[in-house]
Amino acid sequence: MEDLNYGITMAERVMAINQAEVTCIDRDDLFLKRALTLTNLVNLLLKRFSQTAFMDDLEHAIVAGENCLSLVPISHHKYALCQYNLGRTLKHRFDLAGSIDDLNHAISLYEQACSVTLNNAPDRAVYLDGFVLLC
Repeated sequence: MEDLNYGITMAERVMAINQAEVTCIDRDDLFLKRALTLTNLVNLLLKRFSQTAFMDDLEHAIVAGENCLSLVPISHHKYALCQYNLGRTLKHRFDLAGSIDDLNHAISLYEQACSVTLNNAPDRAVYLDGFVLLC
């Protein structure tokens, strides 16, 4: 648990870095790096949530997932990953709160992730697995 907490703290620190302070990379590259950090943060928060059932972790993961989607262009290959991760967080919240809106949004995100991923792409199986998680 200590390593998990440390990982979350480090990801949050990276996200807190003021964009204006970062001058060594271009804006688009910065957004993609921030999106990848958010993806890691979502995964870490979901892992800790699965161990503690601390609802704030789940809510924080949802916000991080939404922010990730806002940073990655739809045409980028990591966009589907951001959709999949947000879908996972919404599915967890549906399991707890029973909001059909969360479930419908998760299904929509899984469908979109699959639709923008090539049939022979290795990640496609992961995104299709999102539908299995709905069961």
